[in-house]
Amino acid sequence: MRDTVTRIIDVEPANTCVFCQTPLDGTAYKSDLAWITELPCVQPEITQYNVPVVRQEAA
Repeated sequence: MRDTVTRIIDVEPANTCVFCQTPLDGTAYKSDLAWITELPCVQPEITQYNVPVVRQEAA
């Protein structure tokens, strides 16, 4: 079974290089795709077992 994309976010390209602050040409960009799968919080189900126990006196 393949997962289906449920949300798409278009990230705007930077105007300048984050390392040297050189202006960047926005027309030179191409788009790469990246996916993140978010897992929902899971509520654990905790089961308590009350087990009857008989203790026998040592003879």
